[in-house]
Amino acid sequence: MKRRNIALAATALSVAWWGQAWADEASEKALQQKLAEMQKQIDDMSKHMGAGVNHSDDELEQRVAEIEKLTKKDQDGLFTYWKQGLKMDSADGAFKLSIFGRAQVDFTAWDNDKGDGANQKALGATNFGTEWRRVRLGAGGTIYKNVEYKAEFDFADQGTGTAAFADVYMQLNQPGAFPFSARVGHFDEPMGLDRVSSSKYGTFTERGLQETFSPGRNTGIMIFGQQLDGKLAWFLGGFRDANPYGNYTSPAVPGENDITARLAGRPYVSEDGDTWVHLGLSYSRRNPNGGSVQFRSRPEVHVGPRLVDTGVIADAATGKIPSVDRNTQVVREYSVVVYGTDGGSQLLKDIERILKKPLKDLLKTYDEQLPRLYLDWHLFNPLLIQGSSDEWKEKVFVSPPALGPGEQQLVRDLKDFWERHHQEARFKNVEVCLLRNLPKVGIGLFHGSGFYPDFILWMRNRTTKEVKVVFLDPHGLHHGGLKGNEDRFLALEKLRALGDTVAFKKRKIRLAGFILAPASTKLKSIPDAGRLTWDDIERMHPVLRQLDPYVERLMSH
Repeated sequence: MKRRNIALAATALSVAWWGQAWADEASEKALQQKLAEMQKQIDDMSKHMGAGVNHSDDELEQRVAEIEKLTKKDQDGLFTYWKQGLKMDSADGAFKLSIFGRAQVDFTAWDNDKGDGANQKALGATNFGTEWRRVRLGAGGTIYKNVEYKAEFDFADQGTGTAAFADVYMQLNQPGAFPFSARVGHFDEPMGLDRVSSSKYGTFTERGLQETFSPGRNTGIMIFGQQLDGKLAWFLGGFRDANPYGNYTSPAVPGENDITARLAGRPYVSEDGDTWVHLGLSYSRRNPNGGSVQFRSRPEVHVGPRLVDTGVIADAATGKIPSVDRNTQVVREYSVVVYGTDGGSQLLKDIERILKKPLKDLLKTYDEQLPRLYLDWHLFNPLLIQGSSDEWKEKVFVSPPALGPGEQQLVRDLKDFWERHHQEARFKNVEVCLLRNLPKVGIGLFHGSGFYPDFILWMRNRTTKEVKVVFLDPHGLHHGGLKGNEDRFLALEKLRALGDTVAFKKRKIRLAGFILAPASTKLKSIPDAGRLTWDDIERMHPVLRQLDPYVERLMSH
């Protein structure tokens, strides 16, 4: 067929040339020359067309080979493409990877009502602000078709230069014949539609006020599934309360063990699927960390004051002891629980007898069945301490936790030093206050895993208006050694660096922090101390041994 087309084209061309030559009445010699040139062109065209057919076939085969190579269904290849973000898939769909991210910035302006100041009186200080609310970067996908994974991190508003966990989990989708999926990692507890829906789908940057009662993201395991052709969904999970990095490692406080469940469905769906009715019910059984909870909320603006705050709500368990400040106002409650039916019942009777004593007796230091310390410049009193007997340690549980040996030693040393030196000229105009810093409801320092130092020591010079704030954690180094406490060291060093900034110096505020090691700690009990001496450790890290003159260093202003 192709040869025939070429012959027809050559015939048409020859007729055209012949007509032109005849019309011009050219000489015979000129005509023969043109015919020879025409024949040469026809021959060249035939050769070119023949070679072109072979060349086109080769090019086509090469292109097909390249496509087959790209679409080869093997276990090692991934297609890379762009579809609402960067994606990579294997040919059989068993492996998928998606790279994603988003950023949300918030600009806030407040009407401070400078006329009568009513807004500021109601809301407190409010200022114009700019906040990067969310800066997310993550990856997710599937492995072997039914193993799903996601690792998303948030770089916004951590204050430590590190990224916090958003969703970080692995998920097994309907293993075997089981009609449910299982997820383990750090993710949102299934508490309410607003919470389990991603913020990128929200109409506004902030969620509604009901978010106050939603637990948010924690570390745990959850099973979930669907019934009735997807019209009914259920979720059930067990969680441990976690910090922004998915961890909870405090040896002093047990932490939360929580169970959260959700049942949601669409009882009505229109035929076209565009209209439906959604109903949901969520439930969470929580074990408050430290025996206390707090609910507080801002308006739907993150750069702003908290309009509602319940304060810390103490656990209403057996055996309440009022804790008071120096003006005898109740600010917190202890919960004392005694276990056992034999010796435990007698111990409970002894504690109940102590609680019937006048308040002035409770605000004294005693070492009996309810051991406690009284420090008139602590924010609340008394401070319960751990009993020394085996019976007490076995059968008595106190929340917030009673002071351990290292914490007791710190309070006793501070009290003793102040009683001996507070009348000296250098302390004449100095006010001092000690605050027990509780996990999750106190002030946390984060670098990596982060931690909540046990005490905060405040000192203020009434004359110079200078303030010194020292964070103290008397748990020593025998738990984890130097390497295991590296995140705490870095957090305390960053705290000190923050105090050296212009903003803090302008306000005459100095910041410091130390890990306190009990005097009895031997170097050989610190796993990676090696040949270091205590002087080396104190020089290299924010560490102080609880030996004189360590309180002098803490109190020097």
